[in-house]
Amino acid sequence: MFGFRSKLLDKRQPSLESAWHVQQRHFDTVIFVHGIIGAYQTTWGDFQKLLATDEDLPVLDILSWGYKSGFIPGSYRDVETEGDSLITDVESLVRDGERIFLVGHSMGGLVIMKGLTNRIFGQGGPHHPVKSISRIVLYATPFLGSAVANVVLAGLGINRYVRWLLKVMPGKQLADLRRGEFCDALLSATNELVYRPPPDSLLARRAIPVLACAAKHDAFVAKESAVGIFSVPAPKYLEGTHTTVKLPDHHGDTRYLALKNQLVEGLTQSFHELCLEVRTNPDAGLRMAAAQRLDEQYGEMMLRCAERCVAPRTASDADLFEISALIWTAGAKAPAAPAQVMTQVYREYLYKNDPRLKQS
Repeated sequence: MFGFRSKLLDKRQPSLESAWHVQQRHFDTVIFVHGIIGAYQTTWGDFQKLLATDEDLPVLDILSWGYKSGFIPGSYRDVETEGDSLITDVESLVRDGERIFLVGHSMGGLVIMKGLTNRIFGQGGPHHPVKSISRIVLYATPFLGSAVANVVLAGLGINRYVRWLLKVMPGKQLADLRRGEFCDALLSATNELVYRPPPDSLLARRAIPVLACAAKHDAFVAKESAVGIFSVPAPKYLEGTHTTVKLPDHHGDTRYLALKNQLVEGLTQSFHELCLEVRTNPDAGLRMAAAQRLDEQYGEMMLRCAERCVAPRTASDADLFEISALIWTAGAKAPAAPAQVMTQVYREYLYKNDPRLKQS
């Protein structure tokens, strides 16, 4: 009214309900989407920290994206509205050409898929950001609906003494979680537009792998509902409840490895393409751009490889220059996980002058 406006967001927050793990650097991006009654600050526990400290992974942009959902009265919106908002934000925040990995828990998976299918249908094909999505990983997403949502809505609607709770609960979101028309239609659209497009479709070459993860002790989403139609890659059956299935404790936790392995598969091709660009592209400008991207995103991994190669002394700039060149050459030969390529370079460097390996 008087023109005053308080500052609401810090530099890591692109919106009120989302935040980067650290400030965005425009690298390949992992985006987490929470479920009903979740929150971007708390739903994922230490997941983002584990990704940021995993020495097998390059530097990644990590975004926890959210929306209003809870037991406090508010303007809760339905899955379709939140899905459209998600894709709009991703389009604005992530540059064309950067790989995107989407991770959803519970209703968050429905938000992801509704946003994707709406965007693909509206644009008539895979454009940014859809074409940049490399993998989708879903934890306990009820693609066949949640029987619990049916029971809650039916119980609250029937009992006049507690019917007022529907006014403060995220009723529209609960309605979308029920078994029935919404989930059935979304699963069909996901199959045709995202996961398994017809061979003669423009989308066929842009099919997106979807890993479905079911919790062994989930009282809210049945295994069959969490797995849905997704068979490739093979679904994961993980320890935990509906809440804890997405709360890994360490880098070796199977709940963490379910996502990590998908990231590695998606990054393997992009790493190979960058190395190939550096080694074979006749355009010097494009070679330098690829080399800069490798230095910026994979620099920490390459430095650790160089330190291992020359230990116990500290790697010099000349060492790093030499070993990074070896890494680029090895990475250009064939697609392989970046950590695997660097282990190969370390092994070859370590044994290159070993007299025991001379052929007789």
